[in-house]
Amino acid sequence: MNLEVFYELRDRLEDSAIAGINLLSEDFRLKRAVEKTEAYAKTAAVFKQIYEMGLKLLDDKTEDKAAVLLDELALLDAVLCTQASLFTDEEFTEIKNLKPVKEVYTELPYSSLKPLLEALRGTGSGRYALIRDAHERNPEIFKDYRLRFALVAALGDSYSEISSMAASWLKDGNENTVSLLKEGFDFDGKGEMALRLEIIDALSKNKENDFYKECIEKGTKEIKIAAIKALRHTKENFELILGLTKTEKGKIKEAAVSSLSFMGEENCKDHMRELVLKSPISLVPLLKFTKENWISDILAEVLKRYIDKYNSLSADNKEDKKKVKADIDFIMDACVGKSSENMLKSLEEAYNISGDTLATVLADSLIDNPTYSLCDFIKNLYDEKGDKFLHAAFMASMLTESKESVYEKYSPYLKKGILDKVLPGSKKGNELIGVFFRLSYSKEKDIYLMSSLNTYIYNYKLKIENGFDERWYELILDYAGGKNIKEENMYTYDDVLIKLYKPDIKGLDKLYREHFNKQIRKRFPRERDIEILKLCKEENFEGIISNMAKLKGYNERAYHYIGDIINVLPISAMKLAAELDFLINNTDKKRAYLVQRLTELKIEAEQREV
Repeated sequence: MNLEVFYELRDRLEDSAIAGINLLSEDFRLKRAVEKTEAYAKTAAVFKQIYEMGLKLLDDKTEDKAAVLLDELALLDAVLCTQASLFTDEEFTEIKNLKPVKEVYTELPYSSLKPLLEALRGTGSGRYALIRDAHERNPEIFKDYRLRFALVAALGDSYSEISSMAASWLKDGNENTVSLLKEGFDFDGKGEMALRLEIIDALSKNKENDFYKECIEKGTKEIKIAAIKALRHTKENFELILGLTKTEKGKIKEAAVSSLSFMGEENCKDHMRELVLKSPISLVPLLKFTKENWISDILAEVLKRYIDKYNSLSADNKEDKKKVKADIDFIMDACVGKSSENMLKSLEEAYNISGDTLATVLADSLIDNPTYSLCDFIKNLYDEKGDKFLHAAFMASMLTESKESVYEKYSPYLKKGILDKVLPGSKKGNELIGVFFRLSYSKEKDIYLMSSLNTYIYNYKLKIENGFDERWYELILDYAGGKNIKEENMYTYDDVLIKLYKPDIKGLDKLYREHFNKQIRKRFPRERDIEILKLCKEENFEGIISNMAKLKGYNERAYHYIGDIINVLPISAMKLAAELDFLINNTDKKRAYLVQRLTELKIEAEQREV
C-alpha cells in the first residue's frame, strides 16, 4: 500500500504546529493533504479516523486543537510505523540468517545484558573483573546470541586477558558460533583472525578443512600458522603437512611439525625423530597436545638423553646441572598425556632429578589421557616412593577402583583423631585435599567429574565411572570448617563443597546449612554462598548483612561483598534496610565512599517490593 499521502499529512502537521495551531485552518497545503486522505477513509476505520481528525483541525469551531493535533500525530506515527515498508533502487542480496540452534536466546531483558555488552565492546580497565564475575555467576547467559556477537568482537580486544577469556567461552559453542566467526573473516588480518581460526578449529575439527586450506593460500603469516595446525584433523592432509616441514622455516615449519604429530603416520617417524633431536628445546613444546604413542617414544628418547646428560655431570658442576634440570622440567611438561612403555621408563628415571615435576605431570596425564598402565605405574610409584605421589595415586585409585575401597584406603588421612597429627598445612592433608579441588558433581548428567588444574587442559573433565563415596562429605566438611584454616583459604575449600553438592544425598542439606551458616559469619559472604544455602533449603537469612560489621577488615573490604549479595538475599525490604542502617551506624565515617554506597543501597531497599 502506498502511504505517501499519510507521510505528507504528518509532515504538514508538524510544520503547521511550529507555525502555530491558530493558523491551521488557513494552511491551504494542510487542507490539500487532508483531502488526499479522503479516498482512504472508505477502506479502513483507522484511515477514516485520520481523515475526520484532519477535518476538525481545519474547522475554526473546534475547541482544544492542540489535543486533537497531538492525537492525530500519534495515530499517524502508529500507522506509519506498523505499515511501513523499505524500498531501494539497488539489487537485493540474500540475508544470511543464523542457523537454528538450541539456546541461542535467553529470557533476559536487554537492560540485564547492557553492562556486559558495554564491557565487551568498550575500552579501558576494570572490564575484565565485571565480565569474569558475570560468567562465574551465570555462564548460561553467554550462550545468548546477543552476547555471542560481542564475544566475537572481543577477540580483538586490546587487553589480551579479555580476548583469551572470550575465546575460551566461544570454544564451548556450536555450528552457529562457527558461522559468526567466519562472517567478515579478514584474510589480511592478524592476531584476532588467527584467534577466530583457532576457535573454528576447536569447534569444527575436519568439517572446515577446505576453509583451512583457503586460509593457508590467502592468509597472513599468523592466519597461515593457525590454519596449518588445523590441518591435523584430516588424514588426507598428510603429504601437504609433511611437505611443509621440509620446505618452510621458522614458525610456519613449527606449526607443520605440530600438525604432523597428530597424523598417526608412523612412516614419517624417522623424519620427525630427526627434526626433534636436531632442535629438541624448540620443537618439544609443539608435541605437547598429541597422544600418539610414536610421538611419546620420540619424547621419551629426548628425555632420556637429557637425563643421561645430567647424570654424566659431576656433582661440582652445579651450574650446568641446574641448567640441564631446567631443560628436563621443560621437556617433561610436554610429556603430559603420554604413557607409552618407553615414556614410563624415562619418567621413572627422572624421579631422582625432578620428583616434584614428575608428580605434577602424572596427575595431569590422568586427566588428559588416562590409561590402566598409567594408573598402575602411578600407584606403584606411590607404594615405592611415598607421599610425593599421594595426590596422583588418589586420583588413579578413583578412576580404577570401587568408591568404597578408595574411601577405606585414603579416608584415614582426613578422619577425626588423625587430624590431630595431620593438620591442614601438613603434607598428607594437603595432598589429599588437593584432589578434591579437581572434583565436581554435574546435576544435569548425575555424574562426578575430575578436571585438571593445568591451564592448558583446564576445561578437560573426566567422568569418575566408579562414583564417589558419600562418606567423604562429612570428612571434607570437617576439614574445611577446621579452626586451622586461614580466612583466605576458607573461600577455596568452600568452593570445593559448592562444586560437590549433590541434592539427593540424605542429610547433606542439613550439614551444608550448618557449615555455610558458620562460614559466612567468620568471613565475608559471597553470592555463591547465599545460592548454596538456598539450594539447601535454608529459611533464615537475617543478620548476614549486619554481621559484616564484626568482621576483620570490614571498613576496607565490605564494599565489594555487600554489592555481591544484596540482590540475592531473600529477606524483606524493611529488614534489609534495617541491616544496612546498622552498617551505616557502625562504619568508620572516614570511609565516606562506603557510607555513601550503603546509604544508596538502603534507599533502594526501601523502595523495593517486600
